[in-house]
Amino acid sequence: MNKEKSAIVYYSWTGNTKIVAEVFSDLLDIPIDPIIEKKIRVSGNIPLAALSAMLGLRSTIEPLMIDLNAVTNLFVAGQVWAGHSTPAINSFIHRTDFSGKKVWLIITGADENRPEKVIQKLKSKIINKGGEVVGIYTLKTRALIGNKDIVTHEEVREPIKDWLEQSNLL
Repeated sequence: MNKEKSAIVYYSWTGNTKIVAEVFSDLLDIPIDPIIEKKIRVSGNIPLAALSAMLGLRSTIEPLMIDLNAVTNLFVAGQVWAGHSTPAINSFIHRTDFSGKKVWLIITGADENRPEKVIQKLKSKIINKGGEVVGIYTLKTRALIGNKDIVTHEEVREPIKDWLEQSNLL
């Protein structure tokens, strides 16, 4: 994998996905850029967040700092809300041209089960926009209210490193 043409983008409401994306960035030594919603989402309003995800809504997001036109290896990290992708990830995928890009999905969520429905929907959208989904990493995190008890870099580093090694990315 060409590191100069690689990047990680992520959306994280409570901080778990941010930590996971930072560990990927550190281990792979590639740039990272957050997907930021223009309207700040109120912390702890889980019912509204879940409803917006279930309805497949898209939020208005800020432009990225990374030039995705220069990227051929893209890691996209997001979480699952109520069995669906987040509005910020929906917006990012909707507005991104994935032509010629290899994409790795990084999915976090509080559910014990792998979110196959979410994975298949995201894969389908990325493929329809010209991308090739070449890897999927999922990690169970804690459901949070009020941004408390997020995962730590230390607790996610080994499982991520193991996955990267098994995927021949390290």
